Amino acid sequence: MNGETDIIRIFIVAASPIARAGLESVLQARDEFVITGGAAEISAAPAGFPIGQAVDVILVNVEREKDFAELFAFLDNRYGEEIGFPSVVALFPPELQNSEYFIRALQSGVRGVLPNDASADEITASVAAAATGLISFTPEMLENVLSFSDAAEASDLMPAGNSQILPDEIIETLTAREREVLELLVEGESNKAIAYQLNISEHTVKFHIASIFGKLGVNTRTEAVTQALRRGLILL
Repeated sequence: MNGETDIIRIFIVAASPIARAGLESVLQARDEFVITGGAAEISAAPAGFPIGQAVDVILVNVEREKDFAELFAFLDNRYGEEIGFPSVVALFPPELQNSEYFIRALQSGVRGVLPNDASADEITASVAAAATGLISFTPEMLENVLSFSDAAEASDLMPAGNSQILPDEIIETLTAREREVLELLVEGESNKAIAYQLNISEHTVKFHIASIFGKLGVNTRTEAVTQALRRGLILL
């Protein structure tokens, strides 16, 4: 938060110019909000900051699944490197509001997570909260987290020997990105090689691998490959 407590400076990231204009219109309704700029991609956000002017919050509209990888890579590269780095509020599309993305966002330092059809009041409230370091998200997302935590706890309590006999119907659907990572695991690629080929950070690769392990009910890369082949998730 900047020294002028009455002002919150915001940078908007959205691939669609129409979406950026819409978010700017929503935010300008509050006198204490000042829009410092905007960009189509999160990677362009730092370069877009006006010289000598602080930014308190980056508002990111996630429109595609690949935007998550770009967001996480941006956070992995920037957080911890600069003092006073802006808080981030992310708007997720409904079809991508699953617990793994939400939890990964919070782990990366995102301060606010809302659906991108959130109301103007919800968006402005989340931005204001993020500027003071508070975390905000919807009740539905909280339910997802609790469900995810319960499933993870049950998995931790399950004997390792039972991972091979999990019925197919309880295995969650892998995302498109997880399938890409799984294919490279089958090929024996390292995390570094996977990150390079998919143009994502190694931290993001580790996150996807952990998610794959949880969905397949396995604990090692070898078990993941075996399950993937046995269940026909990956064809050689």
